[in-house]
Amino acid sequence: MIGQFNFIGQGGSYWFIGVVEAVLDPENMGRVKVRCFGIHTEDKTALPTDALPWALVGTSPNGNSSDIGHLLLGTVVYGIFLDGIDMQMPLVQLVIPGLHVSTNTDKGFSNLKPTPPTAKTHTGNAFARAKDFPKRTYYPTMEGANGKSFTEPQNTQQPKYPYNNATQSDSGQLFEMDDTPNHERLSLQDRYGNYFEFHGKNAVLKTIEGLYNLCKNYYLGIANDRITAIGGGDYEKIHGGNKVIEIANGDYILNCKNANITINGDVTLNVTGNVNETVNGNHTLSVSGNSTIEAGGTLSLNGSIILIG
Repeated sequence: MIGQFNFIGQGGSYWFIGVVEAVLDPENMGRVKVRCFGIHTEDKTALPTDALPWALVGTSPNGNSSDIGHLLLGTVVYGIFLDGIDMQMPLVQLVIPGLHVSTNTDKGFSNLKPTPPTAKTHTGNAFARAKDFPKRTYYPTMEGANGKSFTEPQNTQQPKYPYNNATQSDSGQLFEMDDTPNHERLSLQDRYGNYFEFHGKNAVLKTIEGLYNLCKNYYLGIANDRITAIGGGDYEKIHGGNKVIEIANGDYILNCKNANITINGDVTLNVTGNVNETVNGNHTLSVSGNSTIEAGGTLSLNGSIILIG
């Protein structure tokens, strides 16, 4: 039968080991271009990347036909040719961890990432290998009000091989499910250093610049204390509705340099106990309309000089 030996399963198997050289599949199918050792030359002038055939990439049997994998540039892979000796229909079957090959982008079998790693470094990400990964920078102690302070939990990132299940993209986006005994973590971090992490009984959300929380309704429940430290100003505006502060069993303490309060309507102050007011400087009360003082008991005015009129 014509061609019966040019199809996988109908003759000898033709397998390959190669380096992923292109990943921008125009069909968005997850295909890659692989330069195969012993089959393709390293001379990119004689055999440019565009001339390499697109290789299908097999997925996990736990997935489905819609799953699209994403291999990174410079990944060493193993596979077979579906068309046998013609070698124009490659299928990548698995990834081979190892050392990065040459980073000379003028030649084939090189790592063509925008910022290629050093040659002979490991192809697996440093977080999964738990070796030579960049350490985090933690915030210093933040001082809140009334002598309260807090510090960002530190030394939470202590992965040990082989417990850290980590996935890292070319640009540095990182997802970790770390099962290191006594240091278990779940962490999501972007290339800029922003991260959201669960570790132990704590959760930490850290951003390098801003944090925007936009929602219709916002509910916050705190069982014990809330300590807030703000390095700059605090600006709050309520565009519609009321602001209610209710303290069931405690004091309301305001400690500041100057206080400026502007109220465009009425003020109603109800005090069920006593009012004690101490002014170390002058006290001026200016009323444009009428002023009424009523005392159910004794009204006392004490001063070295009392001027009326």
